[in-house]
Amino acid sequence: RTVAVKDTTDPVISCDSNCGGDFECDDIQAAPVVRSDGGETVTCTSVDKPGDCDDEWSTVYTCTVHDACQNSDTNVYTNNYSDSTPPVLTGVPDDKEFECGEDLPDAPSAGATDNCDNDVAINVATGNVVSNGYAGIKYTVTATDNCGNTDVDSVTYTYVDTTPPEISCPGDISVPCSALPSRPFVSGTDSCGPSTTSAS
Repeated sequence: RTVAVKDTTDPVISCDSNCGGDFECDDIQAAPVVRSDGGETVTCTSVDKPGDCDDEWSTVYTCTVHDACQNSDTNVYTNNYSDSTPPVLTGVPDDKEFECGEDLPDAPSAGATDNCDNDVAINVATGNVVSNGYAGIKYTVTATDNCGNTDVDSVTYTYVDTTPPEISCPGDISVPCSALPSRPFVSGTDSCGPSTTSAS
């Protein structure tokens, strides 16, 4: 008598580590560590699928095992990568005051670092401000990475007036009492604008 034995039980894949999940874009995970309950070799392939921005994607691992009777099992493990970390601006100076008449600095040459984007976009917007009655300038700097995360900083340059005006008077003269001159013309200049003069 002949007894035929047929194996119809599928092997089972188990994942020991790196079994998928959600990660930041600079936290790249290794391939899943998997095994079959029957000791058969498990073969895994991977494919990257793009996300909504350059530093967002998914790596999908498809792991398959076949036993000697062609029973099989397939598991899929997905690592989802995203960028939720904003860039960090560098090179934006502190606010500063200048004496009237001095030239205000140009827009700052700022940079930025980012955990995933090696070429962060920098935008500088220029605005006018008034401080101490004098016009100044404000530069607002925005760094934006590939996924739209931003860092914003600003620097304001304003004028102050700590320099006294300069007065111009005619020199002393000697005259007889009967020929006193009229009040001399006196003028003044100031680095921050018109000045008022008086003589007594």
